[in-house]
Amino acid sequence: MHKDGNSYIKISQWMNDNGHLTPRGSIFKPNHAWSIHKKKSKSIERFSRAFEPEITDIGIDIAKL
Repeated sequence: MHKDGNSYIKISQWMNDNGHLTPRGSIFKPNHAWSIHKKKSKSIERFSRAFEPEITDIGIDIAKL
């Protein structure tokens, strides 16, 4: 909803009007909407990273006991 241009105030009002509650059972406030948006964007960024495979020579040393 934020990408569509809605403010966090409007998002929280929509959530309250449609009967959604926070995980602790209270009404939504703009800071709740902001926090959810921030955490989700960090999660998407973290899990959508792609790394190039890198193959290196690994040496194995055997220690005598």
